[in-house]
Amino acid sequence: MSADQGLEQSLRPILEFFSRHFNAHRFLWLLAVACFLIAWNRGLALLYGLLSLIVAVQALSWFLPWKAMRNVWISRQVLGLAQAGKSARIEYSVSVPKSRYHLEISEPSPCSFDKDEIRHFLAVVEQEAVFTGDMPCDMRGVFDLDCVMVGCGWPFGFVSLRITKETEPTQLVVMPKTFEIKKLPMLRSNIPAPDGYNQTTRPDIQTEFAGVREYRFGDSLKHIHWAASARHQTMIVREYESHDRPQFLVVIDATPASDIGEAPFSSFEYAVMLAASIIEYAIEQRVGLHFYCASSTPLAFSVAPESRSSQYYLEQLAWLNCDGTASYQDAVREAVEMYGEMNTIVTVRNASEMPDLPLLSGGHLDIIIDDESFIYPLRQYSDGWQNRSDSHQVLRVSRNSDFAEIFSL
Repeated sequence: MSADQGLEQSLRPILEFFSRHFNAHRFLWLLAVACFLIAWNRGLALLYGLLSLIVAVQALSWFLPWKAMRNVWISRQVLGLAQAGKSARIEYSVSVPKSRYHLEISEPSPCSFDKDEIRHFLAVVEQEAVFTGDMPCDMRGVFDLDCVMVGCGWPFGFVSLRITKETEPTQLVVMPKTFEIKKLPMLRSNIPAPDGYNQTTRPDIQTEFAGVREYRFGDSLKHIHWAASARHQTMIVREYESHDRPQFLVVIDATPASDIGEAPFSSFEYAVMLAASIIEYAIEQRVGLHFYCASSTPLAFSVAPESRSSQYYLEQLAWLNCDGTASYQDAVREAVEMYGEMNTIVTVRNASEMPDLPLLSGGHLDIIIDDESFIYPLRQYSDGWQNRSDSHQVLRVSRNSDFAEIFSL
């Protein structure tokens, strides 16, 4: 170790102490006290003058930032859609009667896991300034943005004041995080449909020609329109109108006892993410879907096979809370009574509870969440598909599962 490095290490504790407890503002006050004591003992007029100058600078350092933050009006609006795992775009509008300098606009992010504070620095505001910023969204839900912090250290920077400004309440709706599902198991119901067709989750079981469209991943090769493909130099498939009933019925558990972990890393949030991803898959594959969750305000909706966007349905999931009183068995029973057993039922439940579900005669995709993985995330957990029968399959997942990979097999 060189002499310079040794000196640096010996001085580091002293430098850290000064960096924590001293700044320019405190230094000026110490200097003012020193000037006063010396001038008082020695009677030096010059030091009295220096003392007056320091006190004036300190007074202006407090008064001018406070004056600059008066009559500052701020409004905001959310641009576009917000989704967990991404950032929301927020547009701010700052209005002032006269020019303002060195303003800092900040507010905490209520949908951030660490409640991070978002800061924006404006060097100059000429009566009005409009700017956009990103707000990290780690958690799904509906959040109210009702006030912002305005800070200013102009002109000297010795003192930086912050005040709270009330704004018009802005609602930030954060949709659940999703992942891409390329394939779901093809399950067959044991109940024959009234029109004679077997119920299945396969999107290529259709009965009546409806038109042509471009090829999408998962389409059956037997439906390729070879002549049209040759003309358009791209894969074209025949599309059929299905006489089957909607194929999926997704039911998730909303009892508080089943929610293990802390959002966004909790078993309930993972159940909502799975449901949202299945909804996007159903829309992509033009497959009908029903959703049911027995929260305190039960959420139930249907996704028609002709739906083109998942936005409305994901926004509905953003409002969902894990505050239900009905058991998961009762929730599944209510969903079956509401929509019938002609659908393939998708259940999402915890491995530690494994409630006894009512006897299901339709196709059943049983997704089991290893809830211990939300308590001990560093442990190894097994996941993947388990074949039971043509009408019943089990998928085991954990907090650490790679869902995109699991649903691509």
